[in-house]
Amino acid sequence: MQPRLKNSKKWTRFPQEYLDQIRAVFTENFGAQIGDGELIVEGKIYPREITLRVGYLEPGRLTQANFEVSVDYSTKEPDIVSTVHLCVDAAASMMMDYFEKDGEVDFPFVCNIPRRIPL
Repeated sequence: MQPRLKNSKKWTRFPQEYLDQIRAVFTENFGAQIGDGELIVEGKIYPREITLRVGYLEPGRLTQANFEVSVDYSTKEPDIVSTVHLCVDAAASMMMDYFEKDGEVDFPFVCNIPRRIPL
């Protein structure tokens, strides 16, 4: 999982608790589609960016489908959890499209959507 921003060098992994919670959310919402497949969840926190990858490995396949998200982040924001939730929502939307279209999807490499921060 490569960061989107060129200045993203130093990072910290998501806490295991976050990874477990994210995996549980995907398992709860996509359990029927995942079946005996495996979910691989990774996340990194950079000073200006948060990245999340949710991988789905179907039984018997050599490669996994990856749903990767990168969201701008500022250490001045008081709540990192809302940014992580945004990442989870985006990855879940991609996974839903993937399952609804039987894996025949073509996601854009970059999609710049202005981020709305509640006041």
